[in-house]
Amino acid sequence: MSEFIQQLPTAISAIGRNIIKSLTDSSTPLLAFIPKPSMCSQHFQCITDVIVKIILFLLFLINSSSWPFMWHIRVWYYPLKAYYDVYTKGQKKYLLDWKKKVDVAGGIRHLTVKTKRIASVDDCDYNMHLSNSYVPLS
Repeated sequence: MSEFIQQLPTAISAIGRNIIKSLTDSSTPLLAFIPKPSMCSQHFQCITDVIVKIILFLLFLINSSSWPFMWHIRVWYYPLKAYYDVYTKGQKKYLLDWKKKVDVAGGIRHLTVKTKRIASVDDCDYNMHLSNSYVPLS
C-alpha cells in the first residue's frame, strides 16, 4: 500500500505531462470526427489550433463540478480523509487532534460544515435561477 502511495505523485505528473503534450501538439486533431488538413501550411493555423485546444481544455476544467460522480467525490472526501488520518496517525492521536480542533471552534454544538460553490449554467433553469431539481448543491 505504501509503495502505491509513493508512486502516485509520479504517475499523476506523468498523466499531466501527457495531457499538456497532447494539447500543444497541433498535428493531432482535437476531435477525431472533425476533419483536419494534413499539414499546417501556415504558422497562424498551427497557433490557432493550439489556442483552441487550450481554451476547450480550460472550459472542461472550469466545468469540473458538473462531471459525473463529482457530487459523490465531494460527499465522500471527508469520511475517506478521516479514515486515512486514523490509519496514518492512529485512532488515539486522531481523536485528540480532532477534539482540539473542535474545542477551538467552540465545541461540538457549534460544529458546522460549509461548502461554497457557484451555480453553473447546467445547474440553472432558463431564467438563470437555481433549479429545484438540482438537490446536491445544497
